[in-house]
Amino acid sequence: MKESIPLKFGSIAALYLLWFVSWLALREAAFGPPHYSWSQSLVAAVGAGVALRSSRHVPYPYPTFLLLLGVGLFFLAGAWVTYDPDFRRPFFHFGGEETPDHSDINYAGFVFTWLCAWGYLAIVGWSRQPPSALTSVVFVTLVFGLAMIHMNFYVPMYSSILDTIAGRLSAAVSGIEFLTLSLGVACILLGQPVVIRWLIIASAGLIASSMVYALGQVPEAGQPIWMFTDLLLVGIFLVLPDTLPAVDRHGKPSAPASEAERSRRSGLSGVLLLLSLGAVLLTVAVWLAPIPVIWRSFFSILFVVVLVVILVWITDRFDETVQFLKTYAITLYRQRLTGGEWREADARIRAILHSTGLGTYLDTLRDSAARLKQDVLFLGPERLYPRPRESRRQGEVCCFLVMPFSLEWSDEVYRILASACKAAGVQALRGDDLFTPTDILDDIWQAINAADFVIADITGRNPNVLYELGLAHALAKPVLIVSRNAQDIPIDLSTRRVILYGHTEREWSAELAGKAAKAITDILNTYGLSAKESGLSRRETMP
Repeated sequence: MKESIPLKFGSIAALYLLWFVSWLALREAAFGPPHYSWSQSLVAAVGAGVALRSSRHVPYPYPTFLLLLGVGLFFLAGAWVTYDPDFRRPFFHFGGEETPDHSDINYAGFVFTWLCAWGYLAIVGWSRQPPSALTSVVFVTLVFGLAMIHMNFYVPMYSSILDTIAGRLSAAVSGIEFLTLSLGVACILLGQPVVIRWLIIASAGLIASSMVYALGQVPEAGQPIWMFTDLLLVGIFLVLPDTLPAVDRHGKPSAPASEAERSRRSGLSGVLLLLSLGAVLLTVAVWLAPIPVIWRSFFSILFVVVLVVILVWITDRFDETVQFLKTYAITLYRQRLTGGEWREADARIRAILHSTGLGTYLDTLRDSAARLKQDVLFLGPERLYPRPRESRRQGEVCCFLVMPFSLEWSDEVYRILASACKAAGVQALRGDDLFTPTDILDDIWQAINAADFVIADITGRNPNVLYELGLAHALAKPVLIVSRNAQDIPIDLSTRRVILYGHTEREWSAELAGKAAKAITDILNTYGLSAKESGLSRRETMP
């Protein structure tokens, strides 16, 4: 989150406090319909402008979404300017009470454009990731609850005036309000970012507040609540460009998605979400409270939307933790029982692991895996020798020469092979070049690990040479085998390519030099080894 976000919301909060203090002091002397509802219309117009401005700086699909919201707020500003429930200004009315006035038409335009905005966002979310059957059940249940709240409030109000144009328009607008709220809930369940969920809450508050004004006689608390929701919208519009993730034209994240983002909702969290619908349906209890019916409807709608947002947030955190545990287990397997550190995970996942005790379980699992690896499994080189270390310089290709040291021909063979390596840009190293105070076998082990490939002269079947050759094969190193005599090739190596260089006694050195140079070049090309590759190992460069 950028540093400017708290500053923006702080400015909005200060502006609201200034308005609220002024409203408490002046009330109808400066605010309300007698004064063209200037504060409400001004905030709606400012919100429209901010939404249109932010639409130029947000990724797909939010430009169109914010554009529609901004146009709708312009309609809402017009509805406030022309709001005249006491018929003080006849030019705001087309006729009597049976005919819609300017405010009604503007408000209808506001609700319709917001329906289009949330519908567009829901369609994009649906096409990106169609909901599961469980999510569909949750959505249908929530929509049914919202429908009951709307019908309980609006049916008694409009059933007697449906024979008038104004009554039919008001009934249609109330239906569009219901659809808008339903699409907002759908966007929550389809996995919109957190900032969009806050926008849904503010939108629900704005639409629920309009129910207060539908009665004609607005309670005093209606204006502060409406102003709060509208200023909250302005604040959200301001921070949207800083918080929305970038996606492409198909609704896919432009950056590679994490495993948690690619995964669908887990089955267990879905069950929790389904069970939580019982809490949502407890909104019925609000209707038993000794408060006016208008506030029952208002708080019921807000309760449904806010509770759904909270529940989705909780289940999202649960899903992220489940995905982290899956990834941790896979990593433990792929890294041969070497576990990572869960305390380096995201702060939200780390908090859940710590609070639930799962972190202690992961520590125990990691320690147990380490003991299992040490005591039972991998009884090969990792038990016999220390952990390999990288000792060569970056950008250097290294070859380790495995051969006897003391035979009369060994120095000449070493000179020829080392020269061939040098000509190819490869550093050659032999066992007697290692001068360290450690065990010679440890040095050999480290040298073979560090080498990009190995050249082994098995002439005479020297046991040390064959042992070191076995280490190279166990480490999957490319190996070039040379020998003066075909009889020295063990049966296990008879299927391997071996360079024989002792056919002609007088010209064996030239023969070995030519064959070695060609073989070294072949190895470099085959395994993608090059001094220009910045020291990449064979495994990193192989296709």
